[in-house]
Amino acid sequence: GHDGGRGVAYNESGFFGFTAIPAKVGRDRERVKELLRVLDYLAAPFGSQESIALAGIEGVHYTVGPDGARLTTDLGRKERGDMTFPMNGVPVFYYPDQPEEAVTLQETVRRMTEIGIDNPTQGLYSPTGTAKAAELDQLYRDRMTAVIVGRESFSAFDGFVKDWKSRGGDQIRKEYEDALKEQ
Repeated sequence: GHDGGRGVAYNESGFFGFTAIPAKVGRDRERVKELLRVLDYLAAPFGSQESIALAGIEGVHYTVGPDGARLTTDLGRKERGDMTFPMNGVPVFYYPDQPEEAVTLQETVRRMTEIGIDNPTQGLYSPTGTAKAAELDQLYRDRMTAVIVGRESFSAFDGFVKDWKSRGGDQIRKEYEDALKEQ
């Protein structure tokens, strides 16, 4: 924690994004079924034949180490890219070239789970938050970057908070407070 006490981790919403099929494609039911089969394939569970096939061609896109681990080659990274963005299965901490990373991440997630708290506004709506999201996000990035790279001192953070509140933050807070009362 900031005062030397117990720290906190903020639980996230449980999803990173989504993949959508355009509405005009939806008129062709067979095309939608085909696209869903492709997305299902891309979401194949770790270690399944489908996920192994997605790794590419053995000896070209990956090599198999003595322990059976598939190690992506430079060509594999270049040609295959990152297939996790359109769709992916349940994440697995598996780093064959750095196995200690899996243990470190598992321990980190365990510790974060113990101190995790939910965002009470998750799923609630703030009209101002929606309207001002880009502006306030840019304000945050600009000010934090200025502090991090040394253009401004850490004391500039107080000015950022004041500006954030006056440019919509206070209204966002009020809208969330009202929404919480309605629950």
